[in-house]
Amino acid sequence: GNLSGVTYRAKMDSDWTMEFISSGCQKLTGYSDADFYSNTITWNNLMVEEDRARIWLKVEEAIAQKEYFEVEYRLTNRNGQTLWLWEKGCGVYNEHGQLLALEGFITDITDRIIAEQEQLKLLSVLDNSFNEIYIFNAESFKFEYANKSALDNIGYSIDELKDLMPTDIAP
Repeated sequence: GNLSGVTYRAKMDSDWTMEFISSGCQKLTGYSDADFYSNTITWNNLMVEEDRARIWLKVEEAIAQKEYFEVEYRLTNRNGQTLWLWEKGCGVYNEHGQLLALEGFITDITDRIIAEQEQLKLLSVLDNSFNEIYIFNAESFKFEYANKSALDNIGYSIDELKDLMPTDIAP
C-alpha cells in the first residue's frame, strides 16, 4: 500500500486474472482490488488493444526462458485517460518447474513518456532549423548537441564535437 504503483500476482491467462493486487490499483486504474477479484474488470480489458499481443509475446518469451520480463504499454483507466505503464515481473514455479503465477510491479510512467515525446519534438525543430544551434555542458563547457546546420558549417560530426570545447574550433 505504500508503493507508488501496483504489486500483483496474476494467472497467465488471456485476462491476466488477478489472484492478488495491491490497493495502489485504485489510484492507477480507478478500480478497486475487489473489482479485479470479482472479475468485474480484468487487466486485459484495461490494456490498449494494440499493445495486448506484443505484451503477451514478451511475457511468454520471458517465462519460457524463466527470466524476468520488463514491458511498457498503455492502459485506459476508469476515467478514459490513457496512461503509460512500466511493468517488471517474473514467473512463480512449482517444484517441477511448472508456472503457477506471475508476480510483479507496475508503475505509471506517463509523465516520462510525455517528456520524451516533447523532447523529440523539440529536437526535430532544432535539427530542422536553418540557424546554427549548439548546446554546451554547463560544467565542462563541452558540446552536448549541435544541429545539422551547425555541423555542416563547422565540418565536424556530433561524435567528434562532443570531445571539444568551442575554443578548440578554429574560427
